[in-house]
Parts: sequence; C-alpha cells; structure tokens
Amino acid sequence: MNARPRLLVVLLVAVVAVTTLAPAVALAGGGGETTTTTVATEQGPKPAEEAPPPSEPDEELPWTVRFLYPLVIAASVLLVGGIVWYYVFRIKNRYVVA
Repeated sequence: MNARPRLLVVLLVAVVAVTTLAPAVALAGGGGETTTTTVATEQGPKPAEEAPPPSEPDEELPWTVRFLYPLVIAASVLLVGGIVWYYVFRIKNRYVVA
C-alpha cells in the first residue's frame, strides 16, 4: 500500500475524531468562571439614573448551526470522496478480468 492513500485515511480519521471530540472537550472544562449576584434592598443606595427596561435581543442562530453543521457536512463530503477515490483507483484497478 502506498503512503499517499494511507496518509489520506489517517487524515480523514483525524478530521472525524476532531469534529466529534471537540464539543465534548469544550464542555468538559466547565468554564471555571463564577459570577456573584447582588440584590439591592429598599434601604440600599438609589441608582443615579433609571435604567430602561431590557429589550428583547435579536434571535441569533446557535453556534452549532453556524459552525459545526457546515464542518460536519464538509468532513462527510471529503470522507465519501476519499472512499470513492480509494475504490476507483486502488480496489477497482487491482483486479483485472482477462
């Protein structure tokens, strides 16, 4: 087996492994950030200016739709293309019917 198809298979496996393990590794960290919440009481200091009521933020697509889905689609296309290429140029040409 030549080094080129072997390298292609290793790269495709690495891409699939990274795309499946990256979200799990990102979630495993836990962030490590802590926030404290303070509650103003009626006897506490008055704000210098009245804050306007919070408005509804624009609905933004989740990060999975924007980044992960296109990456998985591209990796799948590359994987299928690599399998087809391997079949056509390696397996199909190996056996010749006389």
